[in-house]
Amino acid sequence: MSPDSPDVLLAWADLMRVAGREPEAREGYERALRERPGQLEAWIGLAVLHGEAGRMEAAEAAARRAIELAPRDWRGHNALGRAWLRFGRFAEAVRPFEVAAGLSPDNARVRRNLANALAQSDRLPEAATMLHEVVALEPSDSAYSNLGAALFALGDRAGALGAFERATRLAPADPQRWGNLASALRFEPGREADAAATYDRAIALMQDQLARDPGEPEWWARLADWLQARGRAVEADAALARALAIAPTNVSCMVHAAYVMHQRGERVETLDWLRRALSSGHGTELLRRSAEFRDLHDDPEFRAMLDQASHRRESEPTAQGRAHQEGRT
Repeated sequence: MSPDSPDVLLAWADLMRVAGREPEAREGYERALRERPGQLEAWIGLAVLHGEAGRMEAAEAAARRAIELAPRDWRGHNALGRAWLRFGRFAEAVRPFEVAAGLSPDNARVRRNLANALAQSDRLPEAATMLHEVVALEPSDSAYSNLGAALFALGDRAGALGAFERATRLAPADPQRWGNLASALRFEPGREADAAATYDRAIALMQDQLARDPGEPEWWARLADWLQARGRAVEADAALARALAIAPTNVSCMVHAAYVMHQRGERVETLDWLRRALSSGHGTELLRRSAEFRDLHDDPEFRAMLDQASHRRESEPTAQGRAHQEGRT
């Protein structure tokens, strides 16, 4: 097979994307599409690539092109949902994931994405129900970790710890699984030593991961949160700066910045980051239920900020009526 054939170019582009070599991956997808403009997989790969690089409009356009080419293929709808989820358009992301789930009803990955969008859109009970279905379909570390986050937000601490622990057993080398467990243990009386040891394990694993692939902003943001939890403020500042330099408008990074500031007792900075996150689409209910921010729950400014964001969303037109307008896990 010729090295310039669309199939070879596509395979090469996928490999480059997974390896974190964005320019080569983009060139591969674009060359493949010049040779075969209707190549669905190349459009989907390009949508994912643009999303990972922070190019929202390009990611959305590529996903829409994939849907135009194959409206009955779940992958284009999933790619559109992922693009919107990544850029904080959580409520809008629900619909394409619902379409993808309808087209591929036994697809655990799509249902997990849908549950994430539901949770971020303040539909936590629905998200938890969906995640129980996901675990039944595919008992993966991601499914258990997301289930743990939903249960924790809903106040089921025992269920959340069990899910987080199961996730670490399924993926013992994944730093995010240990970080999620540490964050839950932190609020369990008498488990302070367990939380500290688990944070240390998460930090070491994440530092190794970032040494291999330093381009993912949310990894840096999570690391900053964990470092601050261990009192390593200087390192936390450096990690947070890396996250925000890579993706200054990433909603998850904003919330992790708020976690870092709140742990330091910096109320003004905490509320500022939360205000930015809410303006960018973060769910109000997740913050209202957050154990991390529990000592802000009676703060008049915090409550007013959440109420204003909730009212603003209720008064907005639905996502379907607009032509254009991604917890700790």
